[in-house]
Amino acid sequence: MKKIMFLYHIREREYWILSMIREQIEKCAGQDDVDIKIAEFYSSMKTVIEFMPDVIVSIPPRDSYSSNYLTVLKLITRAVVISMTTEGYHSLGKEDVDITIGTNTHSERLVDLYIMWGPGTAKILGRALHETGKVSDLRRIKVAGYAAYEAGHTLPLVRKNPKFIKLEKWASGYKKIILFVTGFTCADMRVEDFFYQGAFPERNSVGELTEEECEYARRIAAEEWMFRQKYVEDIIRIAEEMPDTGIIVKLHPAELSLGITYYDFLQKFKNIYLVKDVIPIGGILNLSDSMVHYNSTSNMEAYICHVPTIQRYNTDHGVSIWQVWSRISESAYTFHINDYVNLKKCLEEGPQYKRNPRIEKDLYEYFNWKSGEKYMPVEKIAAYILRIKKAQRLCGSDTEVYNALRSAEGMRLKKMLTDNWLDHLGDDSWHDSIRRGRRILRVYFFEILGGLFSGIKKKGKSAE
Repeated sequence: MKKIMFLYHIREREYWILSMIREQIEKCAGQDDVDIKIAEFYSSMKTVIEFMPDVIVSIPPRDSYSSNYLTVLKLITRAVVISMTTEGYHSLGKEDVDITIGTNTHSERLVDLYIMWGPGTAKILGRALHETGKVSDLRRIKVAGYAAYEAGHTLPLVRKNPKFIKLEKWASGYKKIILFVTGFTCADMRVEDFFYQGAFPERNSVGELTEEECEYARRIAAEEWMFRQKYVEDIIRIAEEMPDTGIIVKLHPAELSLGITYYDFLQKFKNIYLVKDVIPIGGILNLSDSMVHYNSTSNMEAYICHVPTIQRYNTDHGVSIWQVWSRISESAYTFHINDYVNLKKCLEEGPQYKRNPRIEKDLYEYFNWKSGEKYMPVEKIAAYILRIKKAQRLCGSDTEVYNALRSAEGMRLKKMLTDNWLDHLGDDSWHDSIRRGRRILRVYFFEILGGLFSGIKKKGKSAE
């Protein structure tokens, strides 16, 4: 039986996608031939050690915490490590690439397979990963598409959700449905939040930030706060002036995970339905006549679903998210954040879906989607996971492996491993007890070996 461990980062965004992939794997391999678990990355290290998977499908190891954990887990389990890269929708300039692949370092043998969404991003990010020593071979970069955009899997899953059924019933009471999507996470962020989100990759701690960098972060938060306030005020005006229209306001998964309550007051309006639950947007678009956003990959999904989109923008500042305003031509309609009159007129008349060559080009480059072709990313991802058999072996002489073992994350996992052995000592058979003991010996052997090589390297440098 093949054991597969999925480790997600943001449950609200990723769990349902992993559930679709799990379903497809069980369909292809048979439920009796695979054992699959899904858990949050950082809180599930003990579960991984107990489960001892053959394959770990993980968030990208783009910071030292995740790469240290994955390195030691790979030593313990000898599992294949697959990164489901969530590269999203980027301008892919150098700074953006650096943030996306991470400024940390790890062994080139850590990740056995990177699964990316589109050929454009796979080429750029794959090259960057290879040049920075984070992947051993470019052939380990694979393209599958974005699972969330596959209607054949998404819609049946959504229609089983009681919260979607409730939303669908509410929407049936209105002649027209307008979907407004949010995503103003920067508005509620503190300076330290910007640091932890990777806004200042050249800094190692919050304490290293300059006053100019702190002020920059505060300015971003303030500008996005003001933009959000105007965006929401317009939602209320539309609701009040178009009472026969149903308005769905869907929160961004990141806002849900942060527990943001800013939008809660909208629930008092009869014709506004606030979606604070994990309902894939593909299902909500299926109920909608149009969608309003300010910068969202949902624009892409709306295009696939033939739902016309309207982007609100503000080029007066442009500080908050640098790539936003360069993409305003990708929506069917665009209105400045201060242009309420034309926004309302457009919504009253009913925006029309428009073909857009630029957005179709981006859909291919970023998400591997082509108009008129069958889109099957879930099937592709499941196939990649099932086909890969052999993990790259980590090397005892690799400084990155030694550093991971000596890190705080490595120390924590070594303690968990020892505690796991001691907890089962009285209950295990001799065979199982020896097996658990060998894992501990393997990890400490690698640490001793790494220490020896590290010492030799330091002596060599001193001699030079």
